Order: sequence, then structure tokens, then C-alpha cells
Amino acid sequence: MNYSFHMPGHKRNPAFLKETDVARLTNGAHPLYGAFLIDTTETEETDDLHHAEGILKEAQERAGALYRNRIRERKKDASLLADMETHYLVGGATAGVLSAVSAVCGEGGTVVAARNAHRSFYHALFLSGARAAYVVPKPAADGSRILPFPGPVSPEEIEMALQAHPGAAAVFCTSPTYEGVVSPIAGIARCAHEKGIPLIVDEAHGAHFSLDGRLPESAIAQGADIVIRSVHKTLAALTQTALLHVQGELVDRKKLARFLAVFQSSSPSYVLMSSIDTALRDMEAHAGERFDTLFSFRQQIEEAAAGWKHLYPVPRTVAQDPCKLTILAKNASGVRQILRDEYHIEAETADDARLILILTPYDTKEGTDALCDALCRIDRALAATCGRHPEQEVIEGKEAAAPAVWSRIPGASVLTIREAWDAPSEETGLSEAAGRISADFLYAYPPGIPLIAPGEIYDAQLIEMIKTLDARGVQLHGMEKGTRVRVLI
Repeated sequence: MNYSFHMPGHKRNPAFLKETDVARLTNGAHPLYGAFLIDTTETEETDDLHHAEGILKEAQERAGALYRNRIRERKKDASLLADMETHYLVGGATAGVLSAVSAVCGEGGTVVAARNAHRSFYHALFLSGARAAYVVPKPAADGSRILPFPGPVSPEEIEMALQAHPGAAAVFCTSPTYEGVVSPIAGIARCAHEKGIPLIVDEAHGAHFSLDGRLPESAIAQGADIVIRSVHKTLAALTQTALLHVQGELVDRKKLARFLAVFQSSSPSYVLMSSIDTALRDMEAHAGERFDTLFSFRQQIEEAAAGWKHLYPVPRTVAQDPCKLTILAKNASGVRQILRDEYHIEAETADDARLILILTPYDTKEGTDALCDALCRIDRALAATCGRHPEQEVIEGKEAAAPAVWSRIPGASVLTIREAWDAPSEETGLSEAAGRISADFLYAYPPGIPLIAPGEIYDAQLIEMIKTLDARGVQLHGMEKGTRVRVLI
């Protein structure tokens, strides 16, 4: 590489790092040493992500080819995804969601969307001026047992929403969910395509899908028009890396590229882009053995769980993503705290009903052994304090879980998110908000699904749900000074 008289300012000269406090504390092994060596900017040699013609064009094509070839092998169809394009995202899956929604639906348009969407979808509605017609997924179920998280979105529900909103510009759904639930994307895609509109799938937690025959199929293999996936969540890439796949003729690709340039930095990180390429090259060379490791660790945990009496691991017949270990418990957030404080194990998230841990092909046997031992010990300890079986406490007993925030049909929406979020507002007590229009989001976190969005009306049912959640100690984002919320004046 030529000597640099351009950005970045560190000039790929990490020698100065040896003099920093961090280097001294780590005996000269500064954690950013390697990053400085590969960080650069757009030159003729390094290419330009927004007008890729060289190595970045080749890298993105290589990323697309990895998924395309694995899907073709699985389906035994060499013609699949012939027109698919793949884009690097250095602003996370968020940049992909913002770009995708903006490209297919402008101000005043409608997107039929599953309500259990990441907040980036709602931000996309704000930025585009579009509104959503929501489909609310039913709770997940294990046979006759109702579980405390959202289940799959059905094609029938999407079809009903499209019939009620014949002018909809697109369909949007999330699969897999945070808990690992996969929706029947092929059927949903057919519903959208029969109306001549594209399907966008937030597959942020499914970058590994389709890379091994034991994994669920990716949404792009099932006919989705735009699929966004975070490489960093389950593969070996740096945080903030993602991919966007687009196929078919229902998406204006020039418009999509324009919005990708709008929502991503004009100086994309070469460190992040290098990590995408490295992660996918590893999959190209070692996917089989990597996923052997994943399934081995998953089996080890499931065998250990067979003896549990008070922790309930959700089976893969319900949550099909093997990278997600969702465990139900009466006080799952307390289990998370015990894992952290006593066993030095950090879970992904927890609330009062569910604990979520993420497994990947890059976990270690030492880590998996420690997790199995910790959960077995915790389960035995719970036996001394819990008199009922977890199936009664968590699944059948309504007192064991917070209200199902994802299963509530949103109140009437009288304004778009953009109109309401930008309008004059004031604070009011929660009880006095009945009949008023929300000026902000209110999330129960986790999972982060809005209880109410700007432009929707507070009703008595919602207010009681919020009070119940607050009393149970569920973290609520959007309430101010206790139980005060923002409403339009």
C-alpha cells in the first residue's frame, strides 16, 4: 500500500501506541494495534463503498456468492438468486432497515408490518413519513402451553392486513425473532408478491441461516425481496457489521443504493469491512466444522437441561434458531444476576419470565461447560425455594410473567410517527393520558417492542398494562419522572 498523505490521521503508524497508558498497562500489546494497520480511506487502490468498482465490489460479490451457493446446493437449483445483489453495511442492520423502508415507501405510504419489530423500523417510519398497518403476532406455544414471547407471523394474518390496506407499498417482518422464532417467509412472500409489492425481512439475528443444512433457511432463499442480516451477532465479525441482500424486480435498486448512501457514513470503516470479509471467508472454508461445534454445544446444554426442574428451556420445535437458548423461569432476571455475580457468565438479556443466551460457532468448551454447571446448580438451588413446577409457574400461571406486550393490538393511530414526534407536546400523569395522543414511544425493555408509538392514543387497557409492568419493576423507556408520559398538546 502506498504511503499515506491523506486521512486517517493515524497514518497506519501504530508505533506511537507503545507510548500510551493502555500499552503500558498491557505490556505493549495495545488492543488497537492491528486495527490501525488496516484502517484506511477511499483511494484508487482501496475502492469506495458507495461506488464500488474494485476490491469492495469483489468482496460484496463474494459475500453474496457464499449465501447463493449454499442455498443452491441445499435446494439443488443452480438458477436461484441469479439477480441477487449484496451490500456491505457498516451502520449495522439499522442502516439496512432505514434504507429498505425508505426505498420502498415514501411519505403517506403504508407498510404492513409485524408489531414486534426492532426500533429501527419505527425510526424508518419517522424518517420516510410512512405509516404502518400492524399485524400482531400471537404468543408462541409449545403444544397447548402458551409461552411469554411472540410466536411466528402467519401468511394468513399478512393476507388479512393486505386486504384491509389494498394500497400498501410493502410488507415488513422480523425473522428470526430475539427468542429464535422463525416465521414461514415463503408464504408471506407469496402474499406480498400477489399484491405486486416487496417483502422486507429483518433477519438481523440470522446471518448464519442457510450456511449449513442443519440451519433454518434464510429469508432470501424463500423469496423475500430485501433481507438485512447482522454479521456480528452470530458470526465472527466486528460489532456494527451487516449485510443487505436484494433480489427481484419489485425494488428500485438505484433508489435503494441512494438511501444506503444517505444512511451510511461517507467514510465507511475499512476495519469493519475487513471483518465482514474475514468472517465470511471463515464460513466459506470452515462452515461445516464451525456448525459441528455449535450443534455439539447445543446438544450438551439440552442434555444437561433434561434434569432441570425449575428452568424451562424452550425447545427448538418452537424457537428453531440453534444460536438462541431461551430459558423460562419465574424470576429470569434474578437468574441472570446469579449467573453474572456468582459464575461470571453474562447473558444476552432477561426479564421476569425469560432468559436469553446466544450461542455461536465460536463458543468454547470451557465456556459451555461453565454455563451447564451454573444452570444445573441454579436449578437445584431453586428447588429449595420453589414449590411448584415451572410449567405451572411460568407457562400456565399468569402471575409468573409480565403482561404480553407484543400481543396487544395497538390503539387507534391518528397521526404518523413523523407528524406526532415533531408536534408540540407536554407531560401528563399516566392516568390522565387516557384519550390523549402519544408524543413519544414507550417501550418495555426487553424486548423493546413499543407499547405505544407517537400518533397512537392511550386507552384504559394500555394504561393498566403499563402500571402493572412498572409495579413489577420492568424497565420502561419513555416514561418521565416516575409515571409521567408525553402527549400532544
